[in-house]
Amino acid sequence: MLADAWHPKIGTAPAGRSALERPQADSYDVTLTAPASLTVASSGEWIEKPAATGGQRKFHWRLAEATSFGLAASSSFVETLRDSEGVDIRLYQLRGDSRFDAKMADYAVDVVRFYKRLFGFYPHPAVVTLPGSYRSGGGYSPASGFVVFHKISGDYYERGYAAHEIGHQYWGFDTVLDDAEPCHWLGLGLGIYSDNLYMSAHGLRSVVGVGDYLDAAAKGFDTTLRQPPEKMRSLQFNWNGAICHAKSYAVMRMLADLMGPERFLRFLQTLLGRYRGRYLSADDFQNAAQAAADQDLGWFFHDWVDTNRTASYAIETVRSVGDSVEVYIRRTGTARFPVSVGLTMADGGHQVERIDPVPEVQTLKFAAAHDPIRVQIDPNGICPLMTQGKEVWERK
Repeated sequence: MLADAWHPKIGTAPAGRSALERPQADSYDVTLTAPASLTVASSGEWIEKPAATGGQRKFHWRLAEATSFGLAASSSFVETLRDSEGVDIRLYQLRGDSRFDAKMADYAVDVVRFYKRLFGFYPHPAVVTLPGSYRSGGGYSPASGFVVFHKISGDYYERGYAAHEIGHQYWGFDTVLDDAEPCHWLGLGLGIYSDNLYMSAHGLRSVVGVGDYLDAAAKGFDTTLRQPPEKMRSLQFNWNGAICHAKSYAVMRMLADLMGPERFLRFLQTLLGRYRGRYLSADDFQNAAQAAADQDLGWFFHDWVDTNRTASYAIETVRSVGDSVEVYIRRTGTARFPVSVGLTMADGGHQVERIDPVPEVQTLKFAAAHDPIRVQIDPNGICPLMTQGKEVWERK
C-alpha cells in the first residue's frame, strides 16, 4: 500500500508559519501500469478502466481536494463493489481472510448515504475498505477515501466502525483539517460526534464513549487537551484513547448541549463549507463556536480544553416548600458546566432545570404539586462527571 502526499509541491506558510510537514488539499491525476495478476485499489475517479494487454493493465484515476492519494495492490484481493448515491464502495479482502465481513460494504453504503444527507456531500468518489491488523480492533484512515479495518466482528461493531472511520473523511484528517498535533482532538471529537449521530439514528451508541477519559481523570492523569506535542507524547497512559478520543468527544457533546443539537448541526455544516480543504485551528474553532452559540464560551474552553479540571456536583438537600421543591446543589469539582437536573414526582410527573455553571452553591426551584421521589444530576449523561455517590437523591 502506498498512501502519502507523495508528489513534489511548493511549500506554503499560512500566517507566516511553515506548512511543509502538514497535509494540504491537492488534486491528483495518476496513471499506473501493473501486472494483470494484481488487483489495484484507489479512491480516485476512474478515467480509464483497465483491460489486460500483454500481461499488463493500465490504470488511470483522478482525485480532487484530497490530502493524500492512496494505492493498494494484491494478487489475493477479493473485491466487493457497491454504490451509495453515486459514491463507489470498493471493499477488498484477502482471499480466505475473516478479519471483517463483506457486509461491511453494505454498512458503508448506509453510512455514506446518511452523511451525504446530513452534510450535503461525501468528499471523494469512493470509499476503499482494506484489511488491517489481526491483533487489534477498530481501524484508521491512511489516505483520502481509504478506510482500514482491523479484526472486527458482530453487527454492532461493524456498523459502528464503518461510521467512525468514514467520519474521518470529513474531520481532522481530510476535508476540514486540524492542526492539533499529536492529539487531533478537533478532528477526532467532531468525527466521533458525527458517527454518534449515525448510530443514534439506529438506536445505538457510538463505539467510542467517554469511559477512557473518566478512568484517566480518576487516576489523576493530566487530560488537558491543548498540551504541547512533546508533553503529550511523554504521558505514561493511553492518552490517545483517553484524551484524543474520549475527552474530545465529551467536549463536542457538551458544546452540542450548550447550543442545542439543531444549532450545533448547522454549525458543523458551516465549518465544512468554510474550511473545506483548509486548516481549522483551535482558536478558529472556538471563535466560530462562540459566534454560532451567540455567547462567550471562554470559560468552557478554559475548563475543558486548556486545563485539567474535572466536573462533579452533589445534591445536598431536597425539600418541599409549599407548592414547589427546592434542590440544593454544590459544585464539588473544578470544571464548570450547566448540567441538567431532573425531578420525578410521586404522580410520575417529570421536570428538568439547568444549573448556573458559576456559583459553587445554588438552589433550584421546581413547581411541584406532588412529593418528589427522585432527583438526578445530568440524567442524560452529557457531562462526564466524576461521580461521588451524591448525584442522585431518592426518597427513602
